[in-house]
Amino acid sequence: MSRTSRVAQLTVAALAALALPVAIAPSASADVGHCLKYLERVGIDTGRTHDNACWHGERGFDSDYHFERCVDELLEIGVKAYDARRACERATW
Repeated sequence: MSRTSRVAQLTVAALAALALPVAIAPSASADVGHCLKYLERVGIDTGRTHDNACWHGERGFDSDYHFERCVDELLEIGVKAYDARRACERATW
């Protein structure tokens, strides 16, 4: 076997070994985008403050603190309580 083909085989093997964990890892279920899309659907123009709140909502999947922080931040910027809770719930999907 030539040196070039051996190097090519090792390169392919190394790339495959690096890609395997990414290919079999479960996809993240929490998503800031779900939160923002919900807010936009109910007629709210979203901005950076909404992004920050939804970021906490995404982490609310594992933490009541972050979920409540998401809701509180949205309430502070004028989102109705019902919509704030629904948006933060969607961030945990």
